[in-house]
Amino acid sequence: MPNFALNHLYTSACCNRHQNALDFGTELIVFASSRSIVIYDFQKAKIERVLNEHQSQVNSVRWIVKDFSFISSSNDKSAIIWEKAGHSTFDFIPVLKLSDQKANLILATSVSLSTDHFLFNNGSYLTISATNDQNLFFWLDNKLCDVIQTEFFVFDIKIQKHLPWFVKNVLIFLAASDSCIHIFSSDETKKFNSITKLVGHEDWVRSLDITFVSKDILFIASGAQDNFIRVWKVTQKDESDSNFCDKIVKIENITLSFSTETILIGHEGWIQSVKWINNKDNNLRLLSSSMDKAMVIWEMPSDESEIWIERLRVGEVGGNTLGFLGSSCSDDGKTIIGHSFNGALHLWNFSNDKLEWEPGIAVGGHFDAVKDIAWAQNGSYLLSCSSDETSRLHSEWDVNHTWHEISRPQIHGYEINCIAVINSLHFVSGADEKVLRVFRAPKCFVKSFQNISNVIFNTEELKDDFALYATVPALGLSNKAIFDEKNQVNSLFEPVVLEKPPVEENLLQNTLWPEIQKLYGHGFELFVVAANHSGTVIASSCKATKQEYANIILWDVKNGYNKMDELSFHQLTVTQIRFSPNERYLLSVSRDRTWCLYEVIEGSKFTRIAYSDKKTGVHSRIIWDAAWTPDSKYFITASRDKKAVFWLIEDKSINDAVSLCLGPVRCCSDHVFVAKEAITSVDVDNSFKNERYNVAFGLENGDFLLFTWSPQNGWSELFIYEKCHSLSINRIRFAPANKNERESRLASCGADGMLLKLVQEENDMRTIDEAFSSFLQNYPLCFGYWNKWADIALIKSGSEKCIEILGLGIQAFPNSVDLWIHYLNMSMNSIKDDKKILTLFERAVKNCGDDFRSDALWQLYLKWLKDHKFYKQILCVYDKLIATATFNFHRNFVEFERFVQSVNVDEILQEDELRQLTDEYQSLKRSHRLPNDVKEREDFFRWRIIAKRKHAMRKTNAEFEHRSSFESKIKRPYFHTNPLDVFQLLNWNQYIEWAKSNLDHNQIVALFERCLVVCALYEQFWIKYIEYLKSVKSKAGVLRNVFERGCIHLKRSLQLHFEWSLLEERQGDVKKAESILDMLEERIPNCLQVIVFKVNLLRRSGDLEKTNNTYENYLSKYETTNHQLFAHLSLRYAVFLRKVAKKEKEAIAALRKALKVDSQNTTLYLQLIDIELNQTHLNISNVLQLFNESIETIHDFNERYLMMQRKLEFLQSIGSDIHEFSTYIFSLVSLRSFCRLESTLHEMYKTYSTFNEAMSFQNFEENAPNAKKFSRTTNSVQ
Repeated sequence: MPNFALNHLYTSACCNRHQNALDFGTELIVFASSRSIVIYDFQKAKIERVLNEHQSQVNSVRWIVKDFSFISSSNDKSAIIWEKAGHSTFDFIPVLKLSDQKANLILATSVSLSTDHFLFNNGSYLTISATNDQNLFFWLDNKLCDVIQTEFFVFDIKIQKHLPWFVKNVLIFLAASDSCIHIFSSDETKKFNSITKLVGHEDWVRSLDITFVSKDILFIASGAQDNFIRVWKVTQKDESDSNFCDKIVKIENITLSFSTETILIGHEGWIQSVKWINNKDNNLRLLSSSMDKAMVIWEMPSDESEIWIERLRVGEVGGNTLGFLGSSCSDDGKTIIGHSFNGALHLWNFSNDKLEWEPGIAVGGHFDAVKDIAWAQNGSYLLSCSSDETSRLHSEWDVNHTWHEISRPQIHGYEINCIAVINSLHFVSGADEKVLRVFRAPKCFVKSFQNISNVIFNTEELKDDFALYATVPALGLSNKAIFDEKNQVNSLFEPVVLEKPPVEENLLQNTLWPEIQKLYGHGFELFVVAANHSGTVIASSCKATKQEYANIILWDVKNGYNKMDELSFHQLTVTQIRFSPNERYLLSVSRDRTWCLYEVIEGSKFTRIAYSDKKTGVHSRIIWDAAWTPDSKYFITASRDKKAVFWLIEDKSINDAVSLCLGPVRCCSDHVFVAKEAITSVDVDNSFKNERYNVAFGLENGDFLLFTWSPQNGWSELFIYEKCHSLSINRIRFAPANKNERESRLASCGADGMLLKLVQEENDMRTIDEAFSSFLQNYPLCFGYWNKWADIALIKSGSEKCIEILGLGIQAFPNSVDLWIHYLNMSMNSIKDDKKILTLFERAVKNCGDDFRSDALWQLYLKWLKDHKFYKQILCVYDKLIATATFNFHRNFVEFERFVQSVNVDEILQEDELRQLTDEYQSLKRSHRLPNDVKEREDFFRWRIIAKRKHAMRKTNAEFEHRSSFESKIKRPYFHTNPLDVFQLLNWNQYIEWAKSNLDHNQIVALFERCLVVCALYEQFWIKYIEYLKSVKSKAGVLRNVFERGCIHLKRSLQLHFEWSLLEERQGDVKKAESILDMLEERIPNCLQVIVFKVNLLRRSGDLEKTNNTYENYLSKYETTNHQLFAHLSLRYAVFLRKVAKKEKEAIAALRKALKVDSQNTTLYLQLIDIELNQTHLNISNVLQLFNESIETIHDFNERYLMMQRKLEFLQSIGSDIHEFSTYIFSLVSLRSFCRLESTLHEMYKTYSTFNEAMSFQNFEENAPNAKKFSRTTNSVQ
């Protein structure tokens, strides 16, 4: 059976029409789309994940811990808290579901309780949800703490847990429909009470946000439907100091003053959102968005002027329909994003180069059900149409190799139900009207498409009658062709040639296709349209309740789209029409549960040759879709009755079977496929042939299935993609056959408004192994690639190969929680020996159980022990877990208490502890000192078990508090080649220093290992780790392991390789030390430091002959290729020969040879002079000869002058000829004067050049200082 991998390429989705439907994290954006939640990487402009868990439309999403956890709320009356799956970048899993509300949720928000200085010290999340029946629900994890009935709707909620004025209270701020901001506070009973409300707005308050301006000043920003933004100031004051207009509130004997700071006026529509921007430059900045189609950044500079300025206004474009429903911004304030009423995302980035804001590329999508999709014949683009009354064209951006919406050819006034590509430049669509409309690409689109996708169209197809671009007349439905810019009638529609994917404004106004033909003939709304592969015939049908309307009309493309035939058979609506790949047949299926097959006779006549009826038909419900195999031998029908059936067209004449309605068609009834849900769409891959067909199914519940079928072996499963869409899949289509026979592209669309594009690849496992192995050898910390490799191996080679790869993964990356979880899950399914599984779990928690994010591993361990009823081991594991500070530390202890209360204590206690508790119980019972609420033995045991662990829990809690402050600042807990910002590096450094002073050795090592996953490309952290290990006198094997891993990531680090080489040398393994340096030399060729370190290693080992040979090999290598390196090595070689080998003549010869190569090298002369000076019998003439030779040879004035100074010192100290000494002094003074004159002349020349340049400018005054400087220099020289 062929082996396949399915990869996600592209998702098109829009944002829901709710103000809280989008939130900005650090590197990710999360937004709601229909029933789904979308994880969006805004830097790549790509949707990475779609999460489907809610059963109705999602109304709000909000980050709890940015890029790690968020909360969503929905019309299904539930809120879900999601957390990142381990260290994964994009995978999130639901961890808490809050579903006791009895009405739809408007929004929900939550905070992570990472410390215990709150009243709520035994929960991980404090959550507040607001419903449309005017109730507020307060949750601690999944426990409902309080419900408050209000008299208003709540549109925004902010929770402030860190307050400078008091420790225990949590303040809740509500934006309400009574035009007020309500403020609630918690009390000691974990109830929430209203403490005050801020009055000022004159209409519903839609949004609010809070920020601390300083340690004791809080600002509240609120936006309302009165078109105003109010900024409120909260400070601690004495009652006597407060102004008359201030609102005074007392909380815990603390007096807070609430006053109006400012009112911002500038929007002309409802304010939908306000958000404070991080004020790193001490300037207060506020982002607002409004229904007036504008987003504004307001700023109050830090110059104490207290005047707010409108710093930026974007989005004032006519095409934004009803304006912005919400907005958000990045942490650094350099990216802002808004979502408009039609679900589109509008993104702007601040350019540091241009110092201005520029529109950015953002994802987009249909904001209603996508009804149909169609591929271009060459697969270069994909068309989609929707109930949102638009058709959209999607293609790949050749620069980034990411898919985007490239054009919006049709913006209509009716829901568009069907679409078909005629050829690369024409398509036809049908809507909820009786007319088919044909469109042709304008010249602007063709040029833009070629620029973006690098697809070259046939120039012969671009005739002179092609329009330049298209516009939509006022109150019109037809796109009007414009052939000349002079004929422009609407300034909003302009001819635009794009170099990159368009932004939403361009899509709305500048990418339309002109309509060239209307096709009349149908009596009701169009439902299906198809075109044959050569683009010569169009077939269409409309909605029908009678046979007379269920006709298929055929249109002749070449003859002006004239009606060429009308086919009548079905009783009800025709649901799909498909032409066979060889264009010999036309197949139709219908709501009447039948199919009909036509054959093309003489090129233009269509004759019915087969059909199904009640007796011969297999299906008992509506047939929704049909598809052909690429060889046109079979077709498949798929129905609401959950069945899919292949039908064979046999090789025999029609006349042989005229008595049967099936004609030459035979049902492959032995291989009827039955799905779990109704099948709504089907297609057969065009790339794979040879009597083995890959079939894709879309189901009514949104599942996607991929199976292979052959006439001999029937059906085999390839993939099941559950919850591919959150609603019914309306269409699945394979792209036309790709040049790459090992790859197929597949697109699906659904009632949830999403468009998904997947790629299916056939690969050889050996090739896959080589590719992954090569990559992971360089980047072993990319756990996602280990998992991906293992998943492919599971599909292709089975679980044994998968476990083998995961084993390699945990060997290379032993502290990866995700890898261990994957490895353990696979092992539990394959290994039946419980002792082996237990050993694997012990290895796992030993390697990464101390990880702050290791809760998932511990929970998997505990679940396995509970399933196998190893109760005694469970208590031991809980003891370890309670002593470990993890993210869900408090929740783990709560679960431990529940476990102890739910089991027989005799089964969980070890013998020693059981005996000790028994003796203690009997002693207290005899002395009548048992607690009042403890009567039975079991109750006493449970009480003592929990009390004993509470002591350990308090100790761990102190560590948890400290670690949380560092952990909360970690933005990227996984390995990536992109650099970390300086604040992340500083946080890791401080975290490690704190750990070295407060944690034990194992915990410090675990933290270092975690740090080196994130900071693997930063040498200083590897060095810090090695220094720590040396300080605790770790064994050589431990140090060697760190060096090996460090040098994988830092292949060119001199310090790491040198330290590693020294370690091996100290251990006596000179060959290993030499091999390390050889490896470094391969990575950094021609490096003097590496060469010198290597020859000194050989020298220290005592092998002088090898050292000498190594020097000579390097010198012969660089003598003609690198003169500078040759000279440096010659100096080192000469020292070796002279000092170590005691070969002075050879040393002089080596230096003389180097001078022939590099005669300007002063150091070589100085080395020769040093040899002469250290002779037993000093020969002054030889020394002076060397000095004179160097002075005559060296060209550089400064080097020559220095050499002359050394000669003068020699004559003064050792020379005996006073005449030569005095003469030399005079010549040296003359040279010094000449050098100064040369320097002055050089400076004058530079200034003169500046002066000439100044004279060339029109504005001479700007360059006057340079001219004056030139004049002064000239005077000084004169």
